[in-house]
This record gives sequence, structure tokens and C-alpha cells, in this order.
Amino acid sequence: MDWRTSLTLRRRCADALAFLEAAGLTTISHDRQRIVTLTQAGKSHLDRAARDAGDLGLFIRKLRINQERVMARIGDER
Repeated sequence: MDWRTSLTLRRRCADALAFLEAAGLTTISHDRQRIVTLTQAGKSHLDRAARDAGDLGLFIRKLRINQERVMARIGDER
């Protein structure tokens, strides 16, 4: 990946986080760590989406399983 691709991906990530924050689905801490957390509305939205029988529900369930595996491997650093 060259530097242009990296800049593009960083920009997309920043845009996505700004959208999620503006929609009230996430909050970002104001300290140096800038930790991103789901709001209650974000959690409710993801819970509803995870119950979906289609591709979106499968995607959300797989993300949660992978997150649990990572947390088990490295621990919760909060």
C-alpha cells in the first residue's frame, strides 16, 4: 500500500467516525487516547441489526465474535 492509499483510507475512516458521531451512535473521548464507544442508541441499533436474518445480521454477528476473540487474546485495556 503506498502513501496515497493510506491517506485515502485514513480519510474514509475519519469520515465514517464523524458520521457515526453526528448520528449519535458513537462518542469519542476528549483525552489523548480518543477512545470510540457506542452510545445506548448505537448499541440498540446494532442489537436490532444483529437479529436480522440477512447479510447485515450475519456481518454484525461475525464482527462480535471476532471482537470477543481479540478481547480474550489481548484483554480489555480500558
